[in-house]
Amino acid sequence: MKQLAETKTDATRSQVYEWLMQTIRFLNAFEVLQYTVEAQQTFVHLRSERVRIGTRDLRIASIALAHGGIILTRNRKDFAQVPGLTIEDWSF
Repeated sequence: MKQLAETKTDATRSQVYEWLMQTIRFLNAFEVLQYTVEAQQTFVHLRSERVRIGTRDLRIASIALAHGGIILTRNRKDFAQVPGLTIEDWSF
């Protein structure tokens, strides 16, 4: 969206829209997991266990744990602190 806002020419704008559509098609293949009651309970439990990562990251981890999912991230430092969480890094 930032690239669209910064686009100066029509030719560039159409290319950026094409990249956006390709990204949407790619992401459409992934399942989005919901923040459920079980995820909230997991979050509260992890907080009580004093897992020291940011609130948003802890909520993401709670969702993954509640659904048996995998976190795809470059942020191994923080997510590795969450017991039982499966993480993968595809960035290298």
